Amino acid sequence: MISALAITFNEVQNIPVYLEQMSFADEIIIVDSCSTDGTSELAKSLGVQVVERPFDNFSNQRNHALSLAQHDWVVFFDLDERIDSKLIREIQELVSSKDTKIGYFVRRDYYFLNQKIRFSGFQTDQSVRLFRKSKCRYNGQLVHEEVEGKGDFGRLKNHIKHLSFHDLERYKAKLDQYSQLQAEALFAKGKRAYWYHFVLRPSFRFLTQYIIRLGLLDGKAGLTLASLHSQAVYKRYSFLKLMSSK
Repeated sequence: MISALAITFNEVQNIPVYLEQMSFADEIIIVDSCSTDGTSELAKSLGVQVVERPFDNFSNQRNHALSLAQHDWVVFFDLDERIDSKLIREIQELVSSKDTKIGYFVRRDYYFLNQKIRFSGFQTDQSVRLFRKSKCRYNGQLVHEEVEGKGDFGRLKNHIKHLSFHDLERYKAKLDQYSQLQAEALFAKGKRAYWYHFVLRPSFRFLTQYIIRLGLLDGKAGLTLASLHSQAVYKRYSFLKLMSSK
């Protein structure tokens, strides 16, 4: 028995594909962050359980969804991720087996503006997408949350496609959200922003992503990604400085 969980905000264009992919699960539960584009209404009309919860951070949203699941085995895919029949069969076989692992990582093939990104730091991108609710929980990070648990994790053989954003402005908006949440986490730890954070940290991020992680081999998309993520680091410390000045 498998519960398919998701958190959403303005994902109406992805709802039909997501529900079709998750049709193998025994239940589907969506925790929606008060979408304004009809995401909740569409999901409900298609027979899915939708719970409205104002967004505070990613870990809390995901852990709330976990608390609603009726089954121990959980799949927690994002709505911009695409899975195929091979991966579904692999998941079903593992769940029905006597494997003692508490969860599984899956490799993600990253797509940006409809182009597959082979480098830029995404060549090793993986996340836990199948795990036991009774053994695991999200670690509490405001952003870039991860599944933690006491036990062994495995790795699925099949990959998923992470389609990311087709629209550059939506991608920038998402990075801004991440930057603000990261700034809040730093502020809570007593960190403050100084001049060198605005110079060294963004530069280091750009060089790491574009040169060390071979983003230059992804062409124009690699340059765009490195630039956007460098700007996101700058904004992180801008948000932090603003918080400190209040």
